[in-house]
Amino acid sequence: MDVDSAISISVSLDAMTATVAVSAQFKGEITRNMLQMALVRAGIKLPPDNKLLDGLLADRTRGENISGKVIARGLAPVPAQGTRLVFSGDPNFPVFPGDMFAHLELSGEGQAGRNLFGEVIPPDTATGGGSAPAAFPEKGVTRVGDQFFALRHGLVESGDGYLGIKEVFYITSNQMELKGTIFSRDFSGRPTTVSRVRQALLAAGITLPPCLVTLRQAMAKAQSSGKQQDGVLIVSGLNPRPGQDGYLDMHVRDQRFKAGITDAHGRIDYRQRGRLPTVAKGALIATYVEATAGQPGRTLDNRYIPNMPGLNRPIRAGTNVRLADDKLSYYALADGLLILQDDALSVSEVYYVHGNVDMHTGHLEMERGSIHVKGSVISGFRLNCPGSIVVEKTVEDARLTAGGDIEIGGGLVMGGKGLIRAGGNVACLFASKARIDAEGDVSV
Repeated sequence: MDVDSAISISVSLDAMTATVAVSAQFKGEITRNMLQMALVRAGIKLPPDNKLLDGLLADRTRGENISGKVIARGLAPVPAQGTRLVFSGDPNFPVFPGDMFAHLELSGEGQAGRNLFGEVIPPDTATGGGSAPAAFPEKGVTRVGDQFFALRHGLVESGDGYLGIKEVFYITSNQMELKGTIFSRDFSGRPTTVSRVRQALLAAGITLPPCLVTLRQAMAKAQSSGKQQDGVLIVSGLNPRPGQDGYLDMHVRDQRFKAGITDAHGRIDYRQRGRLPTVAKGALIATYVEATAGQPGRTLDNRYIPNMPGLNRPIRAGTNVRLADDKLSYYALADGLLILQDDALSVSEVYYVHGNVDMHTGHLEMERGSIHVKGSVISGFRLNCPGSIVVEKTVEDARLTAGGDIEIGGGLVMGGKGLIRAGGNVACLFASKARIDAEGDVSV
C-alpha cells in the first residue's frame, strides 16, 4: 500500500481541528515528512504544530493506534477584553493529580484567529465577555472557576482553545507492566517522591503497589543527573503462582549413597552405600502434605489470571502400615524396611534383592528385618541384618552376618577371605574354603 492512500486527514466542520487516520493495512514506518505531506494534500494552510507531530510519532513508535488523534489545530481568535491562560509552573515537567497548574487572566487587545485553511476569524466572532476562557479543558483537566486542576499525572499540553495533559506512564500490550518517564521534579518545582507516584497510580485506577527498587533508582538518577529517566518499570502485574502438588514427607530418610562413601584417606568405596531405611513398630514413618491452591495472577486493569492448583496424590496404607484418623499420618505396625511402591506405603520384614548383590546394590546393612537375595553374593560384598539371610544361589568371598539363620540355596565358593556368621543355623549345598561361625547347627 502506498503512503498517500495509507494516511488520510479529516477536518472538522468549523475547520479548527484535523485528525489523522492510518490504514490498518499499512505496517511501515511513519515519518514527520509523511504527516506533513498528508496535511498539504488535505489543504491545510497553517504551519504544522511540531508538538502535535512529535506526540503522534512517539505514540506510533510505542505501537499505539494514532488514528483519530489530533494532528493540527486552528488558531482561535482572542476577543478584546477577553481572557488569557497563565501557567503557574514549568510545562517541561509533569503535574500530579490535584495540582492547580494554570488560571485565567483578562487579556488586553483582541486578536484574530485563523482556521486550518488559513481563513481569518475576526476577534468579534469569538465567544466573548470578560469571563470567557482562553482555553477549554480536555484530557485530564478540570476547571473550577478561573483555575485549572490536573486529574492525572503527565505533561501539560496547550494550544489555542485547547488544554490537556499528556500521560507519561503507559501500560504494555500484555497489561502486565506499567512503564514511563520519571522526572526529578514536578511542574511547580517540588521533588518527585514515591508517595506522589502512588497517588498518581491510584488516580489512574491502578491499585497494585509500585516496584520500589526500580522507582527509587530512577528517582535518584534523575535527581543526580537532572535528566528525565525513560522506560522505567513503575508497576508490575501479578503472575499466577501454581499450587504445589501434595507429597509424602518421609520421616525415615534413605541414607544410602548411590556413588559410594569416601573414607578418611579420600578414597571412594563404591561398595559402601550406608544402611537401608528401616523403621520400628509404632513409629510415625511419614506425613502427607496436602496440595496448595496457589495464587491467581492479576493484570494492571484488574483482570484475574487463573492459576493451576496443586494436585493431591493419594498414598494408601499398605502392609504393616496404619493410616491415622487425620488421613495424613502413617504409622508402622511392625519392624522392617520402609517401601513406597505403586502409591502404597508398606513396611516389609524382608528386603528382597531380585538379582545379585554386586556393584549395583553395594553392601546391604539393616538395623531391622531380614534379607532375601534371589541371585548370588559376589566376592567383596557384605550383608548384615538382625534377622535371617536367604541367598538362593551361591556366595563367593563375601561376609554374611545375621542375627538369625543363614540359608544358601547353592554353595559357598570362597578363597579364605569370606565369613558366614549366624546367630542361628547355617545351611548350604556345599562349602569350599569357607569360614562358618554359627551358634546353631551347620548343615552342608
